[in-house]
Amino acid sequence: MKRITAFRTLTLTLFALTTAARAQTLYGTRGEVIGSEHQGAQALGGSYTNPWNRGVGVSFLPDRVFELTLPQTGTGWEETFLLGYPRVRLNPAPVLVLFHGYGGTPRELLAETSYFQEAMDRGWIVVAPLGAHQYNYGIEYAQRNIEQVFDWIGAHLTIDVDRVYGVGFSMGGGTLASYAARHLDPLHARFAAVVDHTGTVSLRDTYPHAPSLFDSPLMFGGGPMLFPFEYARASVIDLDAAGDVSTDDDMARNLTHLPVKIFAAGGDPNAYIVNQGAELHAQFVARGGAIDYTLTRDTVHRWSTLDETAVLDFLEPLRFTAPTENTLVETLADRDGHWHAFEITQAAAGAFTPVRWSARPDQNRIYIDHVRNLARVAFAPQDVDLDADARLEIVFSSLEVGTVQIVLEGYPTPPTSVSRGNGTGTWSWDPVAQTVTLFEGDSATYPMWTIEP
Repeated sequence: MKRITAFRTLTLTLFALTTAARAQTLYGTRGEVIGSEHQGAQALGGSYTNPWNRGVGVSFLPDRVFELTLPQTGTGWEETFLLGYPRVRLNPAPVLVLFHGYGGTPRELLAETSYFQEAMDRGWIVVAPLGAHQYNYGIEYAQRNIEQVFDWIGAHLTIDVDRVYGVGFSMGGGTLASYAARHLDPLHARFAAVVDHTGTVSLRDTYPHAPSLFDSPLMFGGGPMLFPFEYARASVIDLDAAGDVSTDDDMARNLTHLPVKIFAAGGDPNAYIVNQGAELHAQFVARGGAIDYTLTRDTVHRWSTLDETAVLDFLEPLRFTAPTENTLVETLADRDGHWHAFEITQAAAGAFTPVRWSARPDQNRIYIDHVRNLARVAFAPQDVDLDADARLEIVFSSLEVGTVQIVLEGYPTPPTSVSRGNGTGTWSWDPVAQTVTLFEGDSATYPMWTIEP
């Protein structure tokens, strides 16, 4: 009896192990086997951080291209990137950032495109990040790895911060668009223009084409029904199964101040990606963005369907332009940080914070409204073309009930008076931080704060 029980236990154990092994196999968008979760980072074409390796690794490739590895990124993944450094460069030098496609690597860009050589011939620096691994789809930790690349470039090279351009293909087009929409901090590199070549700009719509990959704990750990915020924050549109784009969580609004080029081959075998580009174009048009949309008769899914010289000619004259005064700007924040001129602190993490704003220098007034999930917003009046040394007016409104702190920077002395509508309102002055904080708790009627210097 004991032998039978032991045999049955062994059989059940072997069955469980076999089933688990099958469940842990990762399949790609074409049903191909990528690897097994047992392989860890290797399955996705990346490397985990080596805690004993502190130095930046450098390999020398032909034609003044270098491969660098940042072993400590804070994400648990190493980051490898290519750097093309021209023999004769502009000073400061524009930067072209290339985002590889699904399953690709930065090195493949050297063979599949002429971007490195053509941009370097123009005196530009060229950068191609891995984004943690080959199948990253712009997931949040991959974007943090890319942030480390930008920080390294900014610390070691003289770059033109107003001429940082991005080009991405397939998965890389979506990663680029999402990264550009999520990185609007004036203290760090921001894109002056982006070119999305057949990009996967909606991960909810992409999920059915590679569910085992997305479900892996190495990636999202489940589908968009389980983790809607994580999928939406790595996308620029949230396209559902009915073909509708959500207007609540589209980060495309964060790109409407930039020149954006969307390109696709009309006969691309990945029809769902072509459709995503068309939906992104429609969303840009609806939000008033400046966009160049091109659909060709090509029938293949390759970098080569878009002419590199034409792309560089499109990018070359462009400079970064912040949202202009007297315009209505919609910003969607997915985390605490600097978004344009504003430092945003969320009321709750793991959710979006929409903020709509418009600066009116002729009135020395700013409107901030349509706010949700906001605990604190801080800014210096001069950063939105307003004057702190004159009477300043702030009109604020939130879609939720709760106190929001509005912090004005650059007040070395306290204001002579602060009023809210016909009353005084609640406010404070911090002599150390040189800030004035307004405490707004009931803004449904668009109250106006007035600060007299």
